[in-house]
Amino acid sequence: MLKRIYLLVAAVTFIAVLITGFVAFDVVSQYNDQAAHRYLESMSRLAEKYIAEGSDVKIAADSSVAVFSNSTADLRITIVKRDGTVAYDNQADAAGMDNHSDRPEIAYAARTGEIGSAIRSSDTIGQDMLYLALPTDELIIRTSMPLNAHKSALYSLVRTSVIVLLLVIAVLALTGLILVKYITRPLKDLHETAIAMRDGDLSARVLIPDDDSNEMSSLALTYNSMAEKLENTLEELADRKARLDAILDSIVDPVLAVGERCAVTFMNAHAKNVFGRNIDPEQAVYPLVLITHSQATEELAEEAMETSTTVSEELRIKSEDGEKFYHVIASPIRAGSKDGAIITFHDISQARLAQKMRSDFVANVTHELRTPLTSIRGFVETLRNGAVNKPDVANRFLEIIDIEAERLHQLINDILILAEIEQQNSSVDSERFDLNELIDDVAVLLDDIASEKRVSIAVEQDEGDLLVSASRNRIEQIMLNLTENAIKYNNEGGHVYISACRTAEDEIKIVVRDDGPGIAKEHQERIFERFYRVDRSHSRDAGGTGLGLAIVKHIAQLYQGKAEVRSNPGEGSEFTITLAI
Repeated sequence: MLKRIYLLVAAVTFIAVLITGFVAFDVVSQYNDQAAHRYLESMSRLAEKYIAEGSDVKIAADSSVAVFSNSTADLRITIVKRDGTVAYDNQADAAGMDNHSDRPEIAYAARTGEIGSAIRSSDTIGQDMLYLALPTDELIIRTSMPLNAHKSALYSLVRTSVIVLLLVIAVLALTGLILVKYITRPLKDLHETAIAMRDGDLSARVLIPDDDSNEMSSLALTYNSMAEKLENTLEELADRKARLDAILDSIVDPVLAVGERCAVTFMNAHAKNVFGRNIDPEQAVYPLVLITHSQATEELAEEAMETSTTVSEELRIKSEDGEKFYHVIASPIRAGSKDGAIITFHDISQARLAQKMRSDFVANVTHELRTPLTSIRGFVETLRNGAVNKPDVANRFLEIIDIEAERLHQLINDILILAEIEQQNSSVDSERFDLNELIDDVAVLLDDIASEKRVSIAVEQDEGDLLVSASRNRIEQIMLNLTENAIKYNNEGGHVYISACRTAEDEIKIVVRDDGPGIAKEHQERIFERFYRVDRSHSRDAGGTGLGLAIVKHIAQLYQGKAEVRSNPGEGSEFTITLAI
């Protein structure tokens, strides 16, 4: 803006001075031409006078030249007869000169009887000359001067004018620059302030001129008022956005907002973590399907925007933790003339898993209860049909009924124990006792069972007490279940090793190891699930309910611990329980 104003002022000044110079040059040039003609005409008239008074042509010519010659003009005079013969020339030998009747100025003067003039190159002296021919009765007096001499004054004037022109342009340009800067200084301040605000300095303001009554002062006041309102508005919007972002980020469910063509315009912190996309929608456009990898989600958002109603659906969506089930809710939003939607993802994977676990548990419990009950009812029916009158058969059937009843009792008891553990916390029945002593008691308690299968139990522990604070019954249940399993599923003549120690992390680590047939890799991840059996037929023969290891895992979790197994087929199994007690 400033540069344009300055260039405009300079251009106007230059054009004005240039036009003035051209006009002055033209006027002076015309005046100079007229003066030169009068100068040569006067010299011719003087020579005519001398000749009329009876002077010789040579004397008349030389006398005239002597009167009008000066240091800047090399004057020439030629006396020509009417037939074109040169009678005298003050700069050349007349006898050797050509006939001049064809010279334009002489021919014109001879023909019209008026003064003739011409500008051309002289054949005699080889210069551009200004010629003027004055006709008399018998002679034509031609006077001339070099064109350079004729124009020298004009050229001198031009040089002087150019110098003056340049000085005037320089002065005017300098003056214009100062005036432009002074006049446009408030505009420059306004421009700099606008740039500062654009770069984020919302506190920038325009300086008010000392003279606050002019238009620039009014403009500065108006701009400052506008800037203050803009700053307040942006601060309020930023505060609202920060509060809204904080609210949305505090929501535990992933939340996304989409605009036209389902382009993501917002993601809360949980959405970024769940979908593994730490993006900034303000910097680039990301399609919704690129975030969720679910075409169904995009279709749900489009339906919400098209129908202007809230829609929902349970979808299986890929997340950073793998595929999960989400209850996806898409609600339409309208911002001005643009449609959009808010999409909320409620994770129902745990609910689905719990539902499946409940269903599986009920199915397994039903199956496990039906099996012994079916056996009991079958043998009772057989006894009723007459087998009761056969003592040997009746005793064998009653023994089987007793075994199945005991299995049923054990199953119900394990189910109740598992339910009780899930509802308790680690502080219930907590007491301080010696874990090494408890391990010895368990080994003694299971010694008869081990002897029946010819399995030896070895307790590996340091001398001294290993004091812990926990429920003695729960820890005893862990030891009984693990040790009994190690005995039941061992080979005849096998070994069971039990050890316990306190780790560097101040946790108790219990290890029960056997040298039995081991567990295949595909079963190890599910070994602690309820009712899961590696070999169902063998487990039933051994009297297992399928809940022993599940009880172990839940007791370990009760004390912020974990249950793990390491095993290779044919090399035995090692169960490790870590407890924070």
